[in-house]
Amino acid sequence: MVIKTVVLLLSYFVPFIVLLLLQPSFLVASLLWLMMGFGLAGLGMSIMHDANHGAYSDNKTINYILGHTLSFAGGSVFNWKLQHNILHHTYTNIVHMDDDIADKLVLRFNPHTKVKKYQSMQYIYAFLFYGILTLYWVLLKDFIQFAKYTKNGVNPGTKNENIATVFRMIVVKLIYFAAFIVLPIQIGIPVWQVLSGFMIMHFAAGIILTVVFQLAHTVEGTSHPLPNESGDIDNCWAIHQMNTTVNFSKAASFLPGIWVDLIIKLSITFFLAFVMCIIPTSHQLLKQPLKNMVSPIWKIKLLVLLLNHT
Repeated sequence: MVIKTVVLLLSYFVPFIVLLLLQPSFLVASLLWLMMGFGLAGLGMSIMHDANHGAYSDNKTINYILGHTLSFAGGSVFNWKLQHNILHHTYTNIVHMDDDIADKLVLRFNPHTKVKKYQSMQYIYAFLFYGILTLYWVLLKDFIQFAKYTKNGVNPGTKNENIATVFRMIVVKLIYFAAFIVLPIQIGIPVWQVLSGFMIMHFAAGIILTVVFQLAHTVEGTSHPLPNESGDIDNCWAIHQMNTTVNFSKAASFLPGIWVDLIIKLSITFFLAFVMCIIPTSHQLLKQPLKNMVSPIWKIKLLVLLLNHT
């Protein structure tokens, strides 16, 4: 984990330092911004995600510090925990409850929501919108989400706590934009090159992050159960997770090891508190017990997942 963390942090910051010091041609600069996008996606999936689940380390301070690597993308840890840890992992694939699979703008992710005519072309335009995910996140999503969670009670904070949270959110975003946009412009890099590179970075990160997360739930074979009249889901939580989540096949092992945490997603879901430390061993330990359960283990190759998702 330490080596992976160092590699990912370096892959994000070293290209940026090279960009500032050498101020290369636009083509080379674009490649550096692209590398930063890959690094940003890796930080999100393999460091921030684990740490904010309390699963990166048994040391709470380390988890707290590394969980805030989300700040390197201008994002709010507070909002992320509400959306992902509470809503997504409690109400996986349940319409109007799981924000991770909620319809967004022109994108439809749940079979129980209304189909619009233009969504027949979603397989074409979806990936374009995936690419703006992280940019939308840093600009608008955090504020919209914070207001929503405060209004519906998902955010349990008091008025003073919420004021402090919003203040921290604004400060993080101002520092982020100052570092990654204002600073390069101030040292002489043309504005259009900085903005173009910034967009390239976020587009790469957005595509990777959204595809990987969506392929775990929004594909053929996963269920999207509806609550009964009492507001209950028929299955217990563990079976519900197996019905709504897929693993990447071991045949997807060509994927970078830095993202292996999310490839073996079912194992993570069941034993999140400690499983990160023993992946992929944990998957093998859980394989037989999970097979003995009444629900199937969805394990699908990456290409098939992509085709199903579209």
